[in-house]
Formats: sequence, structure tokens, C-alpha cells
Amino acid sequence: MVEEIRKRRQELIHVLKGPVFHSYQGTQAPGRPGFYNCPVIGSLPHYFALRANRKNTNAAQTGFPEVPRLTPELTQALDLLDELAADPRLCYSMWLEQGDPQLLNNYVVLHSRTEFEDFEDEANRRHLLRLWLSVPDSAPLPPEWEYYFADVRPGSVRGGVRGSYITDAFLRFEKRQAERMNILLRPDLDGTTPASTTATEEAHVVA
Repeated sequence: MVEEIRKRRQELIHVLKGPVFHSYQGTQAPGRPGFYNCPVIGSLPHYFALRANRKNTNAAQTGFPEVPRLTPELTQALDLLDELAADPRLCYSMWLEQGDPQLLNNYVVLHSRTEFEDFEDEANRRHLLRLWLSVPDSAPLPPEWEYYFADVRPGSVRGGVRGSYITDAFLRFEKRQAERMNILLRPDLDGTTPASTTATEEAHVVA
């Protein structure tokens, strides 16, 4: 997808590596603003990283007047990204049956779903569980993604949306698992302590 953008509009690659503000949609940790900055394409030369969520980008524009407005160039870049994401040459569609798992690398794959019809009976309604996995041999993430993911070091437990129901028992379990699997774990991964990086500062500036 990025190579296709480079072929069509090479100047937009630089735009997608710049600031892009997204809404947390209410899932942010206590004390954090409801939006964050996370460029679409990472800056590390030897580790490709791509992350986009147009719905959350649009929500940041409508929900937070202090967020910098999208430039015409960034709008064009995001429109082209949306176009290519639906291109059959670049998009793989699959049908999930009951009990099917789907494993994706969130840092290199864009994923979405189509509409679905659900049951009125709550006992028969669609029930989809999401699990974020951290592995010891994960690649580093771009430094400008640190504000959202909290830890961008290779082989670390990542942040992002940690959820609202984390208990002390879960945190103890997470620490034990990280030690057993030799995975790096920051003590402030819940996001209540701002990351000490320029990415943090960028999330609060107004252009």
C-alpha cells in the first residue's frame, strides 16, 4: 500500500509521517486528554510501521477544537489511503465463523470489518473478544508512537488502549508473565504517567 502511494503521489509519504491526531473515543487513561498524535507511517528506516484509523482521525477533528485542522495535503493522503485499503489487489477479505481466531500484526497491517446483522436475543448476539499480545521478539516501534503505545522498545509490553477494568491481580499477572518470558515492562504502562518524549508534547500543541 505504501509503495502504491509512493508510485502515485510520492510527496504524500512525507505528509503521512507527520503529525496526525486521533480521538481516543473515550478510552484514554484518567488524566489524559481525549486525543493523541500518532503519525500514520513510522520514521524508523529499517523497521516498517503503519497505523491508521480514519474514524478516530475524523472524530478528533469534530470533537476537539484545539486539535490542529487537517491540511489539504493530509486529507488527500488519507483519502488515498482509504482508496487503496479497499482495492482488491491490496486487500484480503475473509469470513469469520463462530470460534475462529484472527491473528494480526497491528503495526504493519490495516484491518477492518464489514457490516453485520445481529440477533435480537442477547444470548445469541455476536460476542467478539480482542486480545493484544506482546512477544519477546517484537520489532521496535517509531519513537513518535511512544505517547500512545507507552513503550516502543523491541520485545516490550505495549500500551495503547489498556481497558477500564484492569485490576491489581491482572497487573501482578502481567508482571509475572513479562518476567517469565523476558519481556520488558514499564511500571507506568497504564498511561497515567505521561511519557517523557517529544511525542507527549506534540499531543498537546496547537499548530
